[in-house]
Amino acid sequence: MSAFEAGGTLLGGLREVRIVRGPSRRPIIDTCYRMHMLEKRLQVLLDERRWARLTSYAAERNLSVGAAVREALDRTIPAAKDERRGAARTILQAAPMDVRRPAALRKELETLRGRRG
Repeated sequence: MSAFEAGGTLLGGLREVRIVRGPSRRPIIDTCYRMHMLEKRLQVLLDERRWARLTSYAAERNLSVGAAVREALDRTIPAAKDERRGAARTILQAAPMDVRRPAALRKELETLRGRRG
């Protein structure tokens, strides 16, 4: 048997986290970035203030700067399907509410439009 024994493997995004046991039998967390999945390169120029924020954010979370940028991108610009699923989930989880009849809603709209103009 080798000096390192492989333990369970957890997949999370582009990062594969493996828990292995060394000769002392203490668990060692090994993070392996699956770079073969990344195909596009991006060059972005930042001012000093943004660079400091980014590197600080990455260091606090034990991430590379690239991983921090990918994480921020995924949170800020969700994939279209994810966005639609999230909106549908929000609507379906909303508490029921009373809705008036269409005639009453039309009257309310007309009143509101009259106030604007």
